Amino acid sequence: MIKKSKATAITIVACILTALLTFFIVTNGFGYSNLATTASSTVSTDNTTFTANDYKLLEEVRTRIKNYYYKDVDDTTLIDGAVKGMVESLGDDYSEFYTAQEYNNLLDSVSGEYYGIGVLIGIDKETKNVVIVKVFSDSPAQKVGLQAGDIFTKVEDTDVTGADLEDLTALVKGKKGTTVKVVVDRGGIEKTFTVTRDKIEVETVTSKMLDNSIGYINISQFASNTADKFVTQLDTLINKGAKGVIVDVRDNPGGLLDQVTIIADKLLPAGNIVYTLDKSGKKFEYNSGASYTDVPLVLLVNGNSASASEILAGAIQDYSRGKIVGTTTFGKGIVQTMIPITNESGSGLKLTTSTYYTPKGRSIHLLGIEPDVVVEMAKDLIDDPTKITESNDTQLLKAIEIIKTQIK
Repeated sequence: MIKKSKATAITIVACILTALLTFFIVTNGFGYSNLATTASSTVSTDNTTFTANDYKLLEEVRTRIKNYYYKDVDDTTLIDGAVKGMVESLGDDYSEFYTAQEYNNLLDSVSGEYYGIGVLIGIDKETKNVVIVKVFSDSPAQKVGLQAGDIFTKVEDTDVTGADLEDLTALVKGKKGTTVKVVVDRGGIEKTFTVTRDKIEVETVTSKMLDNSIGYINISQFASNTADKFVTQLDTLINKGAKGVIVDVRDNPGGLLDQVTIIADKLLPAGNIVYTLDKSGKKFEYNSGASYTDVPLVLLVNGNSASASEILAGAIQDYSRGKIVGTTTFGKGIVQTMIPITNESGSGLKLTTSTYYTPKGRSIHLLGIEPDVVVEMAKDLIDDPTKITESNDTQLLKAIEIIKTQIK
């Protein structure tokens, strides 16, 4: 059995991505872009270091393991484990040490060519189990019948109950054309699926025209091409006659910060979109220009709208640019930076490095953003999202009702 996940409050793993020098998308084996930031390899340090006793303690524990543990263990495994333990001692659910192989998996994803089964996954807040949040259209997972709400229990012969997302991802990821057996719990019934891995291309932005000249855009995550797709589709809707637009970031766990700021720039007047503060008080601002689309706007959110989604919601709310409709967002207001380790190990480190604030200076961490109009979704639809339609989606219906009053 692989290790249990750290106690975490997140429903969908999502961290803020900032582009300090360059950035990349951390893509897991499911074809879903998780996120982290990229930082310079130059990091500030203090003048202290481990003492001789510290090193002696590490060496003694290593020696005891080598001499008495009932299995052989190589030094790389012990060192990686020690460093992972050091990061875990921070008690921060979002900070993580990646071994060389894990880090290489992240770097491999930069190419945009990755192979998996095509689902968006998350952690259930109560059970800590890995659950399918969304099955991508025309994906291997959809073809075999996996559904949103399915809970992973096994991958091949490995028990994944309470597993870390990274561990589960490593088991599912593989070469194109190979198969993986997954076992899920669906409503208390265990179901087994054999899925053939394939290249996953996630369409992060989809749009359509609704009745009454209302445009609808769904953003599933903020990946490297999301902003361009959003701008193109928004312009297309407006050119088709949309007099109001509903933007849906429900179940959107976040993504690249530069992508959400481009989208915010398209929707907001000139001013601050978001700013970050690190522990030294250093402030970094992301601002919008004066040119923007002033079409009436409603933003749909829910408890799974996190990170970059909350940046967009917070800015729209602070500028009174449009109504926020749905339920209180997740509440992730901290930023992670991905730092390559500069020795020859090839490993990497993801650390929480700052807190972000809305234009009015609000920190939403662990609080979330309270919608302007709170609308709950029926429990049976939450439990089985496949049953949601335009006619029973109470949040969407309220958004349509509101936008109709704003259309001139």
